[in-house]
Amino acid sequence: MSEADIETELSLSDIYMLLSNERRLIVIELLARDRSEWDKRDLARELVTRTKGEGHSYSDYQNAHVSLIQTHLPKLRDHGVIRAGGDGERRLDPISPGPAFDLVLNAKNGAALAMSAERALGEGKTGESA
Repeated sequence: MSEADIETELSLSDIYMLLSNERRLIVIELLARDRSEWDKRDLARELVTRTKGEGHSYSDYQNAHVSLIQTHLPKLRDHGVIRAGGDGERRLDPISPGPAFDLVLNAKNGAALAMSAERALGEGKTGESA
C-alpha cells in the first residue's frame, strides 16, 4: 500500500481506535507541537513525565518505553500516522509524522473542540424551561 493510499483507507473506526489510548494521544500531540523527528527514548521520557509527573520512577519509564515499542508506535506506524525508521519493532527511530498524521490530528482536534463546546453549553444552562 502506498503512502497516498494509507490516508484514504483509514476508516473512522481506525481513527477512533488510534485516538482511544492516552499514550498514543500524547505521541500525536508531541509530534504536532514541532513536527520534528523524535527518538523513542525521548518520547518515553516525555510520556511518563506527562502521565506520572516529575517524580516518576525508572520502572515507570521502562513501562512507557516498552509499551511504545511493542504496542503504540507499531500501531501508529501501521496506520500511516507516523513514519518510523529502523529495522522492525525493536528500533523505531527516528519517529516523525506520516501521511495520515494530519487526518488523525484533525479528528483529535475536532473531538476536543466538540467536547469543549458541549461543556460550555452545559455550563450555560440555567435550568429554566422555555
